[in-house]
Amino acid sequence: MTVPVMMTQSEKGSEMCFYITQEFQSNPPQPTGNGVYIAQKKSMSVFAMTMGGYPNMAVEARKLREKLERGRASQVDFSSYMSMSYDSPWKVVNRRDDVMYRKL
Repeated sequence: MTVPVMMTQSEKGSEMCFYITQEFQSNPPQPTGNGVYIAQKKSMSVFAMTMGGYPNMAVEARKLREKLERGRASQVDFSSYMSMSYDSPWKVVNRRDDVMYRKL
C-alpha cells in the first residue's frame, strides 16, 4: 500500500488518490480498471488539522471549516476538502490522519 492515501470530497463526488513512488514515477503501470487513471497533482498550500484514531472525516472537516471561517474565510477554498490517511487500516494505535482545505 502506498501512503498517504488522499481522498477528496466535493459536490461532484469523491476521488481516492494513491501516491506512486519515485521508483515508478517515470514509467508508472497503466491502469486497467474503469474510472482509474493517472494524474499529476499540482503543488498546493493548505490549511490542515491532524487527528488520530478512526475519525469521521466529514465531522473533522466541518470542525476545521468552522475554525477557518472565524478569521481566514477569504483565504480558503471551501468547495472541497481533502483527507490524508497515513496508516494501514489494520493499525490500531498511534494512527495519523489529516483533513485539509486548499488555500486560495
